[in-house]
Amino acid sequence: EEGLESPLVPIRPQGSKPPVFLIHPVSGHVHGYLRLAGHLDSDVPVYGLQSVGVLGGEPLQTMAEMAERYLAAIRTVTRGPYYFGGWSTGGVVGLEMARLILAEEEDAA
Repeated sequence: EEGLESPLVPIRPQGSKPPVFLIHPVSGHVHGYLRLAGHLDSDVPVYGLQSVGVLGGEPLQTMAEMAERYLAAIRTVTRGPYYFGGWSTGGVVGLEMARLILAEEEDAA
């Protein structure tokens, strides 16, 4: 959205395969995914989705708000297929993102 910082953190934006988006746990940070990115195929771009609150903005209050905001950010990079993952809060937000994508009859992996 215009005027708002993007929650996208390019961990390893290079690669020709569809990107993977890793959603923050309850801490809001994505630094826990840095080592994981090193174990993924080097031709797969990797992005983190960091909490808006970490960026100094007002934290989003609901899973639905997070899912919608993060999908908008992801769509600046790709229009699918969508590959994302997360643990803790990130897993729950990822599930909501998949639900939204499937409701729009798009492909979520």
